[in-house]
Amino acid sequence: MINRRHFLQWSRNGALLLAAGGWSCLRSDPLASSMTTKSDPKLVQQLVDTLILTARDRLLETLVRQIQLGLTAAELYSALALAGVQQVEPYPSVGFKYHTVMMLQAVFNTVIHTPNDNSWLPLLWAADTFKQAQARDTLNGDWQLSVVPKKRLPPADQAEQAFINAMDNWDAPAADAAIIQCSRTTSAAQIFEWLFAYGARDFRDIGHKAITASNCHRVLNVIGWHFAEPMLRSTVYALLNHEGEANPAHSDHEADRHWRRNQDYLRQFPKHWQYGKPNKSASIELLTALRTEHSEGAVKLTTKLLRQGVDPQSLWDALILAAGELIMRQSGIISVHANTSINALHYAYRSSTTDDNRGMLLLQAVSFISQFQQLLSGKLRTLKIDDFSPVATDSHNRVQEIFSVASDDRQLASANILHFLNQGGNPQHIMEAGRHYTIYNNTGYHDYKFTEAAFENYQNLSKHWRHRYLSASVFYLNGSKDKENPLITQAKTFRLEQQ
Repeated sequence: MINRRHFLQWSRNGALLLAAGGWSCLRSDPLASSMTTKSDPKLVQQLVDTLILTARDRLLETLVRQIQLGLTAAELYSALALAGVQQVEPYPSVGFKYHTVMMLQAVFNTVIHTPNDNSWLPLLWAADTFKQAQARDTLNGDWQLSVVPKKRLPPADQAEQAFINAMDNWDAPAADAAIIQCSRTTSAAQIFEWLFAYGARDFRDIGHKAITASNCHRVLNVIGWHFAEPMLRSTVYALLNHEGEANPAHSDHEADRHWRRNQDYLRQFPKHWQYGKPNKSASIELLTALRTEHSEGAVKLTTKLLRQGVDPQSLWDALILAAGELIMRQSGIISVHANTSINALHYAYRSSTTDDNRGMLLLQAVSFISQFQQLLSGKLRTLKIDDFSPVATDSHNRVQEIFSVASDDRQLASANILHFLNQGGNPQHIMEAGRHYTIYNNTGYHDYKFTEAAFENYQNLSKHWRHRYLSASVFYLNGSKDKENPLITQAKTFRLEQQ
């Protein structure tokens, strides 16, 4: 680890070199491939120190100089993940400043789908976002992920049961010690079977726990298991957040009741429930019920449809569509989290290998969507995702026109996209534009999270529903006339070009 005196000397020298070359010297690697290259842990830790010690107003130029000297995208991405989990506490809520961690998979997806001349920008933006989160954390007490003495760790042969006991009892110190040992002795597959379930067991923080668990799994798949211990510790700490409430293990909080009740419905699933037949009518039936039914009513219907032999994919179709409809009705933070949470739960469902876990993730997804419905308040649009009409645009450059319209009239832009897609337009063109304006015009981490969750949700739907969901997503995507992000404005004076 570098000391502060040597770091400051290096930073001053780097700034002088940068002044001579500017952003025009910044090399642009083929990031889509280099992002998946595993990084040297020692180099990454040095970069973590740089991220932590550099003042926010100096970080951009410092990183540019390091890129000029050979820093890779994989190294920067890995360092951002480790700096986030080491320096930013997922309390008092799993959200706000902790988005510097939770957004990382979305940033990765944006980078690998972005043309080279723009592909460093999301990573540099993420570094600036980390500095903002670090500053907030400093104001909240300057938390850091502490070293746990070896004597506190459970024996290797008892670590798994110790972890389960600690999580069930909401015992954060014991869970922390146990996950450290498990990260060294237990398979990644088994650890994430646990984390996916614990991430879905309660609705605190409007779905952020499910997002945290899935994000951790995705990020570790990119940066490598040798960085697992701090990532897992931070994730476990987040999943145990019940700030301001009595221990849930000894209480009956509303946020925990759905999980307990859904275990009873899981026992009613038929033996081969995962092998049903696709049924579009069942999707519509569940979608309709989700508009008005309380959580248990929607769960009862889900169980009934599975017992009738409906393919779970048809039920996931309804859940993703319901989330998309929420963003049409009210383009705010509740609806955003409905879409990002359903994305995380579906990812966990696809990644899980046990019937019980998959069943509970499906039922919790139903409960989550029902609770998101109930959270909506104020002025709501009376729109339905399965019942809105396409509207043509006269422009020759239809995608550009659509995203211009989106800045002024998102309902019209949505109808324009539906017409574009129904007439054979390439959905990739919509997603390319969506990512471009997320990079340049984003207002914060929710824009990245929503954009990438929405585009993945689109892919996860049955084909006959995809056009409608992608069209609905423009209710929150950034438009071409939206205000440019300040960090991007700063960066635009320089050109990210290949050597």
